[in-house]
Amino acid sequence: MCLITGVFSLDSKIMPGSFHSYSRILCLPFLFLFCLFHSFGEAPVDLGEIEAQTEKTSVAGIGVATYLDRAFMQTTVSNIVVWGYDYAVLQAPWAQIGPETWQKNLEHGFVWDGAWFFTNQIMHPYHGSVYFNAARLNGFTFWESFPFAVYGSLMWELFMERDYPSLNDFITTPLAGTAMGEVTYRLSLSFLNSDATGYKKAAREVAAAILNPALLINRLVYGDDILKRNPPYREKVSLIIYSGINRTGDEYPLFRRTPHPFVGFSLNYGNPYDERERYSPFDTFRIFSDWDLDYTNPGWEIFASGILYGRKIYFPNGGRGIAGIYQHFDYLQNFVYKFASNGIGIGTEIRPMQRMELFELQVHFYGIVLGALDSQYTHDTQGGEYIFGSGAAAKLGVQFIFDEFSSSVFYYKYWFYTVRGADSHNTVGIFSFSVEHSLKQDLRIGAELHVYDRWSNVGVDNSRRVGARTYLAHTL
Repeated sequence: MCLITGVFSLDSKIMPGSFHSYSRILCLPFLFLFCLFHSFGEAPVDLGEIEAQTEKTSVAGIGVATYLDRAFMQTTVSNIVVWGYDYAVLQAPWAQIGPETWQKNLEHGFVWDGAWFFTNQIMHPYHGSVYFNAARLNGFTFWESFPFAVYGSLMWELFMERDYPSLNDFITTPLAGTAMGEVTYRLSLSFLNSDATGYKKAAREVAAAILNPALLINRLVYGDDILKRNPPYREKVSLIIYSGINRTGDEYPLFRRTPHPFVGFSLNYGNPYDERERYSPFDTFRIFSDWDLDYTNPGWEIFASGILYGRKIYFPNGGRGIAGIYQHFDYLQNFVYKFASNGIGIGTEIRPMQRMELFELQVHFYGIVLGALDSQYTHDTQGGEYIFGSGAAAKLGVQFIFDEFSSSVFYYKYWFYTVRGADSHNTVGIFSFSVEHSLKQDLRIGAELHVYDRWSNVGVDNSRRVGARTYLAHTL
């Protein structure tokens, strides 16, 4: 299943108008997809079911040595290294810091920061994942690693920039960074646990380094002993790479629109339908991401959710599923729309029939701790490209399989109540309907209709954008 299209941009604080910098950033998705493709060319570990998961859970808890000094030092040094690059290489004005700026930041307190959308919604969580993994790799559990992400973010906001500390960055960095950190922790360890050689081994190494820079640094400093102390989770992993042609526009006769290519992937980690009764943080998670390669409106999207705590549920006819608490990270950006949502809530994934593979239902409701959304009205009246808001979200997904055919329907709805911006409340609706036909065991052809609805209480930003896709999907 693919969803509506987003953007790929760069850190606006660096060089807002640099095509050269944009081109370097734009190459990263293709590098990562290449590495991802070859990383799954063979099973990264025994991707059986769960017998080793119990062992891993106990190993990650009591009885594993924790290295507080290493975790604290690595979190601190990661900030110093990034600041040093900003200061020495970029000669960035915000990197001109000292006792005077530290006192100013402490006395003034937090403000809302409207830096480029990609910077605030992707790069800050990515940096937060480095803080998190500095602790996670050194013996701390998921929950114990979260304070290190908070510490790293607080240090950066107060002491590593001359700008006033950003409240939205301080919230987003540890919250989304923790989710991103656990995902990259599990996947990077799985990539490195393999007997692969040659270019496949190189692809795994590059993918693991992109996902988890903290793991790379720990291996360089402490050697592969770090891998012995962090054995991989043996979870089922399903990866689908897809590519095709997309048409988008503000009206339904899309045949008038010029088609453009897109690429993406869908990753399912873990099995919510296996035999275990209880699920720990990110024992199962789903990620959908793709890049729209329209040169007039390049886009990037990520829709991700992972279990924080879950219990198995059963149905009288032999069906089963999982119900629990989930964390969500949703992001979409292009030249037309900007949208991001971070939150936690309740949800379920069920296959209620005995022949469970024929029908799957996903239902989620979560509170948006902090999100962001483009707003032309706010830009016209107050300046800035987007608003910040909290609120709620609902996600519904249904998938059917009929022999060689499959179909899915997804609808996501987001309600934003503005905490910084001119309009008071906004909604976003994302609808997707797709059908696929199996060409052979690991190759499918598909078509998808997707609709993006935007509503604002002042009416200025009300809009609808429609898209249609045809694509090939390859299961690894």
